[in-house]
Amino acid sequence: MTNTEQNIIENGLNHLDDVDEGKVSLKRHCQSIAQDIESGYFEDTFDVTPNEDDEPFSAYDYLEDVLDFRYEINSEFELLEVQLLVAFGGPNIWVHLCSDGTGRVEGYWWGSRATARIQSDPMGIFEACEELFEMRRDAL
Repeated sequence: MTNTEQNIIENGLNHLDDVDEGKVSLKRHCQSIAQDIESGYFEDTFDVTPNEDDEPFSAYDYLEDVLDFRYEINSEFELLEVQLLVAFGGPNIWVHLCSDGTGRVEGYWWGSRATARIQSDPMGIFEACEELFEMRRDAL
């Protein structure tokens, strides 16, 4: 085996190790977002002041930092799911919340994909999005 072939093999293996580390990091990030939503508390990166009342944040506090919204509706124009873009550009992370209060966090980074389940939405993020959706729908 030539030195060039050995370098290609070693660099390829190092790249695979980086991909595995990236996938684990992405999974942790998705799990952290899901846990924040389920607990009703989250780290607001733009406002370092904690919630003085030690109460869960409101849904509108959470939506303040959302980059984009997508709505999944049925033929009766009822909102079934809202998708919130919470990170973009590496990784891209979407929060999917359903009308039943459950959901998932989906993260994408290069070829890696990770998900984390959301069991509850104590902040009422879906309901707040539903209210925003209805205002936009009624304005049409």
